[in-house]
Amino acid sequence: MNDSDVEWPIFEDDMITSLNKQQREYCRKYGLDFSKIYAMTPLLHNLLNNIGDDMETQLILRDTTAKVIMKMADWQSINELTVSDKNKLAPKQKSILELFLYMNLVEGIYSEIVNTLIILLIKGGIEYTTDFRGFQFSSRFKELRKVSLSTRIRFLEKHGFKAVASAVDRDLRNSIAHLNYYVEEDGSITNKKTEKPLVSDLSDRNLKLGTFCSAIFMVIWYRFRPVKEGMSLPDIDYT
Repeated sequence: MNDSDVEWPIFEDDMITSLNKQQREYCRKYGLDFSKIYAMTPLLHNLLNNIGDDMETQLILRDTTAKVIMKMADWQSINELTVSDKNKLAPKQKSILELFLYMNLVEGIYSEIVNTLIILLIKGGIEYTTDFRGFQFSSRFKELRKVSLSTRIRFLEKHGFKAVASAVDRDLRNSIAHLNYYVEEDGSITNKKTEKPLVSDLSDRNLKLGTFCSAIFMVIWYRFRPVKEGMSLPDIDYT
């Protein structure tokens, strides 16, 4: 089957209602405020529907969708190590693994979703200009990934996706990326510079961010999975 022969779904009222129900149930299951997701969905539905017959964009985002599914599965397999009683991790080991998981969520899954939303906004007619470089560039992912995550997040914040921008704790992400922390034997995590606790609810942060990404991705996945191929979205379980 050629890509041009793929039947690409669009969002109609009954499907929007069904997706909203799935998202609401998913958020309730993992304790995430559904209103943050619901406020963004009309814009996301419109952007996805407006792509139309732009096959180049469809194929780029279809490829990204497949990558996110694989990354979600990989992340879940690692997360199971922290929640399974069989592993009997020491508190310090558990905290170190959870720091790794948070960083992987941000850079591996959340970042891909951010890129997808930016591509959709650009294709919807919004010009992308970096905040401090002052140049406009094409929507190809290779160029998009050269721009810092903080700049990409600010772009989304300005164009209707404030909840996405606020979903990540940037200070925590930066502290992990720059190894600005140390982990005590009891599992507590301390900021090296301030000598104050860096984070005390890391398990919950991973749970909430993972749920947030999955709830948004449900909509993107529906639009870019080929109906005839019958791809299925994995049931990601964070508990």
